[in-house]
Amino acid sequence: MKRSFRAATVFTGAAAAAAVFAPAAGAAPLAPGTTAKITPELKGNCSQGAFTDSVHLYYEKSEHHSRAACFDVVGSVIPIKANKWASYCGGAWSGYFYINHQAARFTAGKVYHNLHGQVISSVFISKLNTAKLNSLCSPSRN
Repeated sequence: MKRSFRAATVFTGAAAAAAVFAPAAGAAPLAPGTTAKITPELKGNCSQGAFTDSVHLYYEKSEHHSRAACFDVVGSVIPIKANKWASYCGGAWSGYFYINHQAARFTAGKVYHNLHGQVISSVFISKLNTAKLNSLCSPSRN
């Protein structure tokens, strides 16, 4: 009886954890007893003319939005409005974009990566890469 109770407890705990962390599944390990913070909005538009190490998402031209969206909140699942995105620059951060309910990893660096008009539902920033702190991204790519 004791052994089956332990197995049931482990199974129930694993199922509960999977349900709680479903949006960030596979994204990054969290410390036991902690949860991912949910934030309601992006950090916002990138500062005009300022190059920063934030993650930059660049809008498709059809979205009529010249400045990129910037954010840099580690450990947060950030919901994003349904916009079409042309590309991104990771800056000093890495994590996951959620595209069609699938996690797609993004990496730190000042290289611009094409997204080809993908709609991203949310972003999970898992890590600040201190070696990339000077990987600055442009506020606009137009």
